[in-house]
Amino acid sequence: MSSQSDRHLGKKILFGFVIALCALVILVSAAGVVGAWAIRRPVSEATVALLRVVEETSRAAQQVTARVDQAADKLQSVTRVIEDASSRIGQNVSDKGLVLTLLPEEKEQELIATAGSVQEAFRGIQETITTALDLYRSIDRLPFVNLPAPDEEQVQKLQSSMARLQSMVETLRSSIADFRSGLTDKIDNVTTAISSLNNEIQGVRDSLIQLNSKLAALESFALRMQQVIPGLMTTLAVIFTLFLAFLIYTQVEVIRLFLARWRALG
Repeated sequence: MSSQSDRHLGKKILFGFVIALCALVILVSAAGVVGAWAIRRPVSEATVALLRVVEETSRAAQQVTARVDQAADKLQSVTRVIEDASSRIGQNVSDKGLVLTLLPEEKEQELIATAGSVQEAFRGIQETITTALDLYRSIDRLPFVNLPAPDEEQVQKLQSSMARLQSMVETLRSSIADFRSGLTDKIDNVTTAISSLNNEIQGVRDSLIQLNSKLAALESFALRMQQVIPGLMTTLAVIFTLFLAFLIYTQVEVIRLFLARWRALG
């Protein structure tokens, strides 16, 4: 009789432990439901705010890349004028009047000034691009996100092109000055220098187009996600709530079962 009482007591202790554990699960689950709905709005608003910063930074970066491209376009226009002048001079190198008319000193100054404006515009874009890259890396770490945003190698390539551009502009200026002053009678030096410079300018503009398209994709993604995030957070909260509600229901059933067995033991 004593052995049976001990077994009943052991079962009661076990049942009581299971019931207490289920009650704890119910309390935690209920707290989880409340917490999910409590943090849904702040998390949604914080995420949207971050995406808004990404959008604005990407748009600003596109604006400054556009300014660099405009400066590069102006430089390209100047070099085309010089290229055309070189071609016309090449047909009559001995005509010094033609040389002074088509390649005056003012043209050198315009070339240097325009190249300087390209460099200045590019220095202004670097900080903006760095900020955009940092934001891109933060967003790209999110699951299921794969953005066609600019990488550091692409920006470094653009920086190298800018450095070569400045060097080529100086080479062209020197070639023009030497030819005009009579230090050399080879217009081919000017033609070669301007051909290399034009190729480099076009390469810079192509890189800017690629950079701008990826910044535009990043801006579009940020704008789209600002509209999606609030609904997504609500959906996740509903799914989480349903899961916890089902968990609470199962724990209530377990408690009812073990209470019935407890009563059966007397």
